Amino acid sequence: MMSMLPSGVLANWILFMASVSVFNTAHCFFTPYSINRDIYSLELKEVTRLTARLFGTWTMLSSFLRLYCAYHMHEHSVYILTMFSFLVTSFHFGSEFLYFKTVAVTRSSFLALTAPPLSLACMALAYPFYFN
Repeated sequence: MMSMLPSGVLANWILFMASVSVFNTAHCFFTPYSINRDIYSLELKEVTRLTARLFGTWTMLSSFLRLYCAYHMHEHSVYILTMFSFLVTSFHFGSEFLYFKTVAVTRSSFLALTAPPLSLACMALAYPFYFN
């Protein structure tokens, strides 16, 4: 399956991010408090099984999109939608950290706060390589 990936580091990174999203989806559905309570540790009363499943549903959708994008990097609409998925994710975690004050800096939240904007930046920088 890896041999079907387009050349370049970005496709591998997007595939890695999709894999992480699948892992997070499983945690949201099967151990709803583990990751979510680590990320949203400043407002534990707001972390419920329902919010974990809602978060898991969004994460599952993102993982499908990112997985498809990793194998179809030259499809413009998929590329743009994947960039928007990282933008929305960056906005969510950034606003929870800066505005709503529900996120403390932990190992899990550090990754949630840094990986999406890094991915978005990499995709923006690589855009000319994939689309002239």
